Amino acid sequence: MEITVRGEVDGHGLDAAWAEAAEAALPVAVIDLSGVSFGDSALLNLLMRAQRHHDGGPSL
Repeated sequence: MEITVRGEVDGHGLDAAWAEAAEAALPVAVIDLSGVSFGDSALLNLLMRAQRHHDGGPSL
């Protein structure tokens, strides 16, 4: 699964994409941030939670 993110991101608009990725339960998810012009701490927090979830930690 590939999730492509563009523009300014504050993390709140990505919840549906993360839910879809978690539901798919695929072994690999690619998150393309090359089109992001701004990402705040909420985006970084979401990325860290996704990594934890992928590693078998607490769910998103």
